[in-house]
Amino acid sequence: MSEKIIYLKEIDSTNVYADRLCRNGGEIPLAVVADSQTKGSGRMGRSFHSPKGTGIYMTYILDTENVETLNLITTSAGLAVAEVLEEYCSLVSSIKWPNDILLSSGKVCGILTRLITEEGKIKFALIGIGINVSGKKKDFPEEIKDVATTLEEETETIFDKNFLTQKIIENLNEIFINKKYTEKQIVENVKKHSAMLGKNVFVKSEDREFFAVDISSDGGLVVRDGEETKVIHSGEVEFS
Repeated sequence: MSEKIIYLKEIDSTNVYADRLCRNGGEIPLAVVADSQTKGSGRMGRSFHSPKGTGIYMTYILDTENVETLNLITTSAGLAVAEVLEEYCSLVSSIKWPNDILLSSGKVCGILTRLITEEGKIKFALIGIGINVSGKKKDFPEEIKDVATTLEEETETIFDKNFLTQKIIENLNEIFINKKYTEKQIVENVKKHSAMLGKNVFVKSEDREFFAVDISSDGGLVVRDGEETKVIHSGEVEFS
């Protein structure tokens, strides 16, 4: 895969743009990065707030031949982002399973993974990463003002977006391409960062509350209700 990174001023969605590149053939870049998105993709069909100049909006394109366990892709990406925020922003972050990075006062990063298939075979994983870098909580739309935060809000520092983007891409390469960790180590490190383990959580697909007890070897959230233990691999899980 090429090491090329495509930088765009504005796009509908870096995930959609990367999808078109993968399906149309030709040279596939390592990542697509935009200064703003008009239709940023969030989970469950929601949009990701992506105003100009305030965040990191990128899609990392991963050849799935480099991946042993597909269910660990989003988990691994979350770990990659958390490590960069801790090393270069001096922030203690936690991972809200399966795809959010939290700081003390809210969500600072969302991750969305889409799989691209060719002739029935999974060929690429598109890892969409959105990070709120600058601005204050008051700048967010009303519907997310109480749950989102920014790096600037947390630290009173304006970080270099390009520098952080490069470091995140480098760490994704280290984890996915250079195998910085074994899969077991990835899971253990994610457990250390988990915001959910040891807490009551509400699993929307089950429409009930469980107690989060573990992360499974393939990145699932292990929950318990009395004598019943389940592994959740997809869907929405919220704090109770």
